[in-house]
Amino acid sequence: MLNSNALITVDTYATAARVDVPISGSLAQVEFDINAASTYVETYCNRTFLSGSLGTDEFTGQGYNDRYEHGHNTYNTVNLPIQGTPSLKYWDGDSWEDVDNTYDVDPTSEFIYLTDGLYFVEDRMYRTQYEYGYNGIANIPADLQRAVAYIAYMMNRQITYAGLAVETSEQVSRTFSFKLPAMIEQTLNKYKR
Repeated sequence: MLNSNALITVDTYATAARVDVPISGSLAQVEFDINAASTYVETYCNRTFLSGSLGTDEFTGQGYNDRYEHGHNTYNTVNLPIQGTPSLKYWDGDSWEDVDNTYDVDPTSEFIYLTDGLYFVEDRMYRTQYEYGYNGIANIPADLQRAVAYIAYMMNRQITYAGLAVETSEQVSRTFSFKLPAMIEQTLNKYKR
């Protein structure tokens, strides 16, 4: 049975791994590998991916600077994508107060920004709370799904050869170990927080 944090389905795994959908005997093993790969990816990226998660970030305003015009009125949240409208507060020295300025979330749901030419006041502490995550497995980006499928497949292969350190056949020697290929690592680094 797939866990609630599973980032791919068995069908997606079968398509990406170019294998037939597993029959009942191996289905449990494939589901186990998908669950393990999903947890591995969330740990590697230091975030959860499915919606329903609540994020709280605190940051310090950078003030206004002509050289970095975009950076003075935006904040990239730690977790993506943002769902709905986040709360935004500032520390007044005694308590957290609502930001009176108008703010919004960009169309790609990657950052909060102040509107009307306003900016985050230099050295002022801000706190934002927001819901984040992809709304269902179907909305997880394809490159991330493929990375999870690859890792699940490699975990399955590693279990297949568990205990086999080196296989020698005629003049050929193979070592079975689990190392992420550069392409998969690059994909995961794109989502890392």
